[in-house]
Amino acid sequence: LSVFYCFSGESLIDARRFFIKNRFRVFCGNKAKVPKHDSRGIEDTAKKLFGTGHMGSFSKDKPKVMVTVSDTRRSPANLVLFRSFSPQIPKSLRKQLDYLDPEKILIWKAARCTSAAPYYFDSYNGLSDGGLVANNPTQALIADFLQTT
Repeated sequence: LSVFYCFSGESLIDARRFFIKNRFRVFCGNKAKVPKHDSRGIEDTAKKLFGTGHMGSFSKDKPKVMVTVSDTRRSPANLVLFRSFSPQIPKSLRKQLDYLDPEKILIWKAARCTSAAPYYFDSYNGLSDGGLVANNPTQALIADFLQTT
């Protein structure tokens, strides 16, 4: 809901209405026990909601958005941050530190990845809920802020 709210500029009441209207599409049962829900529902809903918008298209006069995601293709899993902004560091350092370009990250994919809590939804291309690596994301975000300012 928070990504929807920040991106669309709609009210929290509208975000709640959207959730209530789409909850059975997103949380549709899966005959297999794990994951609990079929990922197509959340993926289709995210595509419908965010379309082709990218993380860099968030309004500059709104708060910055950072989405935490776990890259579970590695062992141990790595924290990945999808940002609505580019860090204030030289481009060469961004590349060296594997910072992702917000203009190339589709919002629906960021929303899909961060929603992939293992018991509930399949990972998306090996990317899952950021809570697997950063159970307290504020700590990771503060560390990132200190590193990039």
